[in-house]
Amino acid sequence: MFMESYFPLTKKDDYYTFKAYLPTINKSAIAAGSVVGGLAGGLVAHALTANHEEVDFAINMITGKPVRIQDYNPQADINKAAKIFVYRKASKQAREKLSLYVNDSLYAEIFPLTYQELNFKYPVSEVKICLNGTDQHCLKITPSTADAKYLEVSLGKKPGSKPEILIIPEKVGKYYLNIVKRHQDKPKK
Repeated sequence: MFMESYFPLTKKDDYYTFKAYLPTINKSAIAAGSVVGGLAGGLVAHALTANHEEVDFAINMITGKPVRIQDYNPQADINKAAKIFVYRKASKQAREKLSLYVNDSLYAEIFPLTYQELNFKYPVSEVKICLNGTDQHCLKITPSTADAKYLEVSLGKKPGSKPEILIIPEKVGKYYLNIVKRHQDKPKK
């Protein structure tokens, strides 16, 4: 499914292609219509100049995502690392370290306002990420070369708080990761 529609696939060498129609808009006609006839003129100009362009796409066999055929390069994806960022914010956090385990092996220790970048080469399978070595605080995630994954770990200040690990949406994860990176990169006094 692409752009809320289904397209027939055609096998080409060792991948699949399809044709889709993307809207093209004559922006100068819309601007001229807006100047001449205000908002209504712009809308009329848009309606009269909107066309569709046939575009060839390939299915990236590693990520499963469609890409324009001229941008398709399967070799680049094989050499690209799948990334998982694990970060820990400072607010409402106990100061003690959390041990980060990847597939049952100790990978790193995470304190408040620190992060770890995990890189995985193709082919990537499901990864088990745990805190403090217990199965109670684990999640399984499949890294992708198409987009990074963001995990937030935490340990509350209250006595008896249990560590948590959460998958965070990309936009939110990038925001908090940048805050942690800025703090970590600040020169120590």
